[in-house]
Amino acid sequence: MPLDLCVIGKDGAPGKTVPLTVELHKELVDAGSANGLLKIQILDNYYEDAEIAVQYLDDLLAEVGLLRTIGISADLQLFLDYLLELIKYALANGNSLHAIAD
Repeated sequence: MPLDLCVIGKDGAPGKTVPLTVELHKELVDAGSANGLLKIQILDNYYEDAEIAVQYLDDLLAEVGLLRTIGISADLQLFLDYLLELIKYALANGNSLHAIAD
């Protein structure tokens, strides 16, 4: 089961969601750690829920943008493209980003 990155809807249920597999999670966290990306590291535990508050989403957006410029797999690149859109959606709606472990 993937780790779901999502924006929680007004009804309290996960809304727009981007799934993250365990393999891509490892690559994401390893790349984040190697590059000192602190907001990415909030997602370091695949099996625990996490939240990145709206006031930190601009920082996360910058970190994801940086990750896209380094040597990563095509699969992680595609995930980051979806994640960028999710972060922009969260910012536009004034929402935090949640990671929900299944």
